[in-house]
Amino acid sequence: MGKLLVNRMLKDQGITPSSVQFQTTQQGKPYLVRHFICSWSQLSDQSPQILPPEISALAYNITHDNGIIALAFDTQPGSSIGVDVMKVAVPRNEKFDDFVEAMEDQLTSYELGLLKDVDEAERLKRFFWMWTLKEAYTKALGIGLGFDFKRVEFRVPTKQVYVDGVPLKSWIFNMVTIDVAGENYQLVVAEHKVDGETRIVEHTSSPDWLSCFAANTIAQDALL
Repeated sequence: MGKLLVNRMLKDQGITPSSVQFQTTQQGKPYLVRHFICSWSQLSDQSPQILPPEISALAYNITHDNGIIALAFDTQPGSSIGVDVMKVAVPRNEKFDDFVEAMEDQLTSYELGLLKDVDEAERLKRFFWMWTLKEAYTKALGIGLGFDFKRVEFRVPTKQVYVDGVPLKSWIFNMVTIDVAGENYQLVVAEHKVDGETRIVEHTSSPDWLSCFAANTIAQDALL
């Protein structure tokens, strides 16, 4: 389904698959490169020459968890984007405290403190915002497995992100809660910007850039 989502993305952007090339960064993160062939130009008495093609990179990232698959993309050349989504629930037959304990080596002491003295629903929400933001951020960087999540600290109540103890600059994090068949999923899209303060936006309703499709709809579109 992730591959079908890529085809749907290309279709929505008016791009035919034959006009793009799949490439990967040094860390193995995939992206698309599209070549635009420019028109012929007549230079004085010289023979017509074709202008050098422009190359535009389209960055994208795919994630999935349980009953949802998500794709985020950015059409700006040189962009970096990452996405992560998780169902807001602990694994079956496991207590929340035991679940957090298994993950606590990837959380800072400050983040662990945010999971105390609040009700169960708030603890779940805070934990999964922390985890999905860390995942989305490292995916945007193109860093593979083995990155120490403890280096990233998300202070959920105040919407602040620190990396190696320093406030993070020049990023945008969009946080969205999605309902799928009565089950809540938390999704974070991380996008690097050239400069400026980091912004963290928690959307209370579905943003206009978010589109949701049933799996059979995506599969049918791929056959057209």
